[in-house]
Formats: sequence, structure tokens, C-alpha cells
Amino acid sequence: GTTGRPKGALISHRSNIAFIQSSLLNGAAGTAITNPGALGQPPSSQPCIINASPLFHVGGLNCQVVMATVTGMHIVYPPQGKWQEQTHLELTEQHRATSWSLVPTQLWRILDYPDLHRFDLSSLATVGGGSSVWPPELLRTLGERMPQVRPNLGMGYGSTETNGLGTNLRMHWTYEHPDSIGYPAPGVEVEVREPGGTEVVDEGVVGEICMRTPAGFIGYWDNAEATAAALDTDRWYRTGDFGHVTDGFLYLEGRR
Repeated sequence: GTTGRPKGALISHRSNIAFIQSSLLNGAAGTAITNPGALGQPPSSQPCIINASPLFHVGGLNCQVVMATVTGMHIVYPPQGKWQEQTHLELTEQHRATSWSLVPTQLWRILDYPDLHRFDLSSLATVGGGSSVWPPELLRTLGERMPQVRPNLGMGYGSTETNGLGTNLRMHWTYEHPDSIGYPAPGVEVEVREPGGTEVVDEGVVGEICMRTPAGFIGYWDNAEATAAALDTDRWYRTGDFGHVTDGFLYLEGRR
């Protein structure tokens, strides 16, 4: 992790089922708002994503491989080596990819790529990702250079310990609250508490972000001390991140 030695987070079968249910419900809710006529209809083409995350990250493994088993999504893996924007664009054009999941640095590199206009990206319908707050300037630039993905832009805040679930910022809320990290995903409870405590702070007051979800991890592998420090007796996970809630949206302030 970013603050210490790596730990193994135990993810159960039940956790993956909860993750799948939440993700499908979230997607259906978005479709109901943006394109209600498509609800219950098969996609016009097979969903396809170009992998841009390591498989030892929850974003590369569970958020793609696990979901692919349910949705029939086609995952394209680039050649071994460092991630390159040209390779990502070439694979998108070749395989008619329908979605990307990126971190902000990767998206900036793609948008600044001198030959971006030479690639046929017309199949691309959705762009999402996480890892940090997406700056408003990044969202504005994406909307200018890839206007077709603007209605379906989304990002998420979560962790391996929550199986990638947490909060989402999607559709028009992405542009109305560009400095937020969203609202709770289906099946996720979010509280902002006094650091190291159980008292929930008022809206607008900065505290530690805590989450509880049936998709949460069991504990850390062979590390009872770390598990006890992260999970309380009611299965609330202390993220170690500071933030605050305003008008129902969560805002990230930094690490503990």
C-alpha cells in the first residue's frame, strides 16, 4: 500500500457476489436515467475493455475479470511492459473497445497524445476509473476531445478491502460536483467519523472515512493486529482517508 508494507486482503465468494450485484444495480440505475429504453435489452455489441490495471490490483482483477464472467465482457490485455498510450489507442481501435478504466495520469497522457486524432475511437462509449480525484480540468478536456463519452463518464472511490466498492460519481453529477468522489454505491454505507473513534461528525466536518458493505473483506491474511486496527466489531472498515460529506456527496481531503 501507500503507507506501509503490503498486506493480503482476504476476499470471499460472498464478497464477489455482493460486488457483482451492486455493480449491476448501479449500471441499471444509470441506464434508467440516461437511456430508459435500453433497460432489459441486450447490448448491440459485445462489451470490450482494454485492460490498464495490474491483476494484483482490485481494479484489474475483480472489477474486470469477475464482472466479465457475468456480463460477457471481452477483456483485451496489452503486451507485457510499461503502459503506453499508443498501445492503448491501437488496441481500442483494433478491438472496437466500448469502455476504458484508467487512472488520471493515464487519461491525461492519452488526451495529450499528439496523434490522438488519428485513431478511430467511435466505439468508445464509457470512460471511468479511480485512484484519486479527477481534476475538473481533466473532465473538461475529456469532454472537449471525446464528447461521445461525456454522458457515461464515471469514477469511483474504494479499496481492495471493500472489493473496489465505495462511492461513485457518474453521469451529470460528474460535472456538477467535479471535486467530489461521489455518493455511496448500492449496498455501501459511508460515515465520516472522528479519527480513531465511533462518533459521526456533522456534514462539512472533516473526519476519517469509514465504510461498511457485504462486499467487504474478511480480514488481512495472517495479520490479526492489522485486521483489528481496520475493522471494528460491526464490520465498519476504517479507510485511513480523511474526508467530509456535503449535500450527500463525499469529498476526499487526504490520507491519515
